[in-house]
Amino acid sequence: MRIFADITQWHIEPMKRLIPILLIFVTLLTACRHNANNYKIKLAPQDIVTMQVNRYDIDLASIDTNDFVNGLISISDKYSVFLGDVKSDTSGIHHISEFLSDPFIARITEDSRKVFPPKNSFRELNDALNHLKHYYPNLQTPTIYTYISGIDYEYPVIYNDDMLIIALDMYLGKDYELYREIGMPMYKTRRYDRDYLAKDCMMEIADALNIDESHCNKLIDWMIYYGKNIEFTKRMIPDIADTTLLGYTSSQMEWCKHNEAAVWKYLVSDEKLFSTDIVLIRKFIDDGPFTSLFSHDSPSSLGRWIGWKIVSNYCKNENIDISQLMQLSDSQEILNESHYRPK
Repeated sequence: MRIFADITQWHIEPMKRLIPILLIFVTLLTACRHNANNYKIKLAPQDIVTMQVNRYDIDLASIDTNDFVNGLISISDKYSVFLGDVKSDTSGIHHISEFLSDPFIARITEDSRKVFPPKNSFRELNDALNHLKHYYPNLQTPTIYTYISGIDYEYPVIYNDDMLIIALDMYLGKDYELYREIGMPMYKTRRYDRDYLAKDCMMEIADALNIDESHCNKLIDWMIYYGKNIEFTKRMIPDIADTTLLGYTSSQMEWCKHNEAAVWKYLVSDEKLFSTDIVLIRKFIDDGPFTSLFSHDSPSSLGRWIGWKIVSNYCKNENIDISQLMQLSDSQEILNESHYRPK
C-alpha cells in the first residue's frame, strides 16, 4: 500500500537559605507533573515489548551512490510505504536520487542521525506503546518508520491503523538553526524537540481512537474532544511534564495556574461554552503564540487545556477506563459530571 505518494517520491524541540528555594522547586516540579503518580500503572510482563524501528532515513542514505538503482530496489519491499513499486518507476528513482543529493536534505539527514543515532533513540515511545498495549490489548501495535521529510511541519507524525510514520527532521531541537533560517516562528520551533516525539505520536493515535470530529459543533464539544486526546496521551506517558504535554512554556503554565478561574468565568459568561461561532472556537482551540482574548503572556489553545481539566475531573469522578472515555460523545454530560468549578 502506498499511503502518501507525494512524500514517497520527494521524501518529502549557608544551606538554610537554599532549603526554601529547593522546596519551591520541588513543589513546582510536582505540580508540573500533574500528579503523575495518579496515572502510573504496573505493566504486566506480556505488555512489555521492545519495538522495532524501521530507519528508512538511515537505510536510504546508506545506499551506494555508484549502484543507486539496485540499492533502492533492495530496500523497496521493506519500505513499500515510501517507495511503492519503485522497480518499475524509473522517474521515481530519479526524483529520490535528486532528493538525496540536495545539500539541504543531506544536511538535515546527517543532523537527524546525530540526534537520533541508530540504537536506543526511542525509549519513551517504546514505553508509551507498552502502555497502549496495556489499555488496548486488542489494538495492533503499530510498525514504526522514520524518514526525512524535508521539514514537513504540517505532518511530523502520520498514524495509519498499523503504522506510525515519523519525520525525524521535525525533532532536531528548539534551537536548530535551520528552523530559524527558513523563518519558522519560535512558538512552533520550541516544540520541534525530541522530547515531543512520543507525545506527538500518542496524540495522533488518540485522534484515531477518539470519536469522529463531525459531532463537534459547539466550543465545549471541541474542548472535550481535545481534552480527551490530552488525557489519553497522559495515560500513555505518565511521566510527561505538563509543559510538554500541552506545548506550553513554564511561564505560560504559571499563567494558566493563576488565571484558570478568570478564563472559566469568561467561558461561562453569555454561554460562550455553547457557542457555534467559528471565530470564537478558533481563538480557544487553534495553535498560536498566545490567546488573543487575553494577555500576550497567555498560551494558545486555552480551550484544549480547560477541556483536559474537565475530562480529568470527569475521569476521577467516574473512574472510567480510557478506552470507554474515548468513545463518549456527550460533552454536556462530561461537563456536568466533572463538577469542574475552578476558584
